[in-house]
Amino acid sequence: MKNKGFSLIELLLVIAVILIISTGSYVGFQQFSKNQILNTAADTLRNSLNEAKSNAMSQVITQCNQNETLVGHSVVFNPSVPTSTYDLQEVCRNINPPNTTTNRQVKRITLSSGVTFSGSPAPIEFLVLTGGINGGVDRTIRIMSGSQPRDITVTAVGVIK
Repeated sequence: MKNKGFSLIELLLVIAVILIISTGSYVGFQQFSKNQILNTAADTLRNSLNEAKSNAMSQVITQCNQNETLVGHSVVFNPSVPTSTYDLQEVCRNINPPNTTTNRQVKRITLSSGVTFSGSPAPIEFLVLTGGINGGVDRTIRIMSGSQPRDITVTAVGVIK
């Protein structure tokens, strides 16, 4: 006698294999998506830091008044707003009265959904002409997506890694 079909056990086995493969693919895709979101957020932050550095080195002035001189451009992580938001600012020094500085917001950037800063990073100020950072100490910014971290380091001379 000839067999003209599949047995119930064979069908159940095929369905089980398909379910196992699809579950593994789904989990892998979810992890891949989280990695891509975190990588995009890290790239956005690096680009913002490079923009601030470039503007400082080029002495781009958009917000300082006539009675102010440009000191630099900074990236400020403000704890009073959501932890996934930061500002690009111009740092302006008043001519009269002397030695008082004012930070003026150029733009605000929000990271991708689900990505936050770890802790409260200190502001990073790039100085005019040199592009080095104020304070002369390397700074590391950690962003998180769930429990997965990415670190961005700015060296004292302004190299962004």
